Amino acid sequence: MKAWYPLIVYLCVQCITPGPNNFTCLYLGAKYGVKGAVPYLIGSKTALFVKAILCGAFNIVLANSLPSAAKWLTWIGAGYMIYLAVIMMISGWKKTGSTDKFSGGTVRDGISLQIFNGKSWIVALSMFAVYVMPISKSFAAVLFASLLFVAIALISSLIWIFSAYSLHGLIEKYKKPFGIIMGLTLIWCAVKAVL
Repeated sequence: MKAWYPLIVYLCVQCITPGPNNFTCLYLGAKYGVKGAVPYLIGSKTALFVKAILCGAFNIVLANSLPSAAKWLTWIGAGYMIYLAVIMMISGWKKTGSTDKFSGGTVRDGISLQIFNGKSWIVALSMFAVYVMPISKSFAAVLFASLLFVAIALISSLIWIFSAYSLHGLIEKYKKPFGIIMGLTLIWCAVKAVL
């Protein structure tokens, strides 16, 4: 289980940080409460699970057909994490935009957001390339990592929903140190991935 700790840290950082899904959860929590966000959560997390399984299967096929590609994917994934870390650290100095353009909270909205959510595609692909494939290339490992991803994403979404604007206000107030801490944590994840 110790080998899975860096993946857990990576997923926690990725899932709790602002992104399209979390801003949507923030909006839904503030406007409709937890009950009103449930249909969206069902759609979003179902689509995320399917996305994770597909990304894991892709990584297994790639690792089995081109074993040398796994090492390159690890380095590419680590590079992406460092890129995200820099973006997080820089974002503390930018003014946060409004999230009030979203108008619904249906199952279809949750599925649609996940289909087009670039952040979760990259997270799913990189988590398998960087963390899961070096541990195991089995479907059981893909299934476990996918369930772990969805569970952490669900917990993170619920945190955003429950906290609604109060969390947004807190992050806005301390966005510089928050961005630096999240960025440094991602850099640690990237270093652990390649060493």
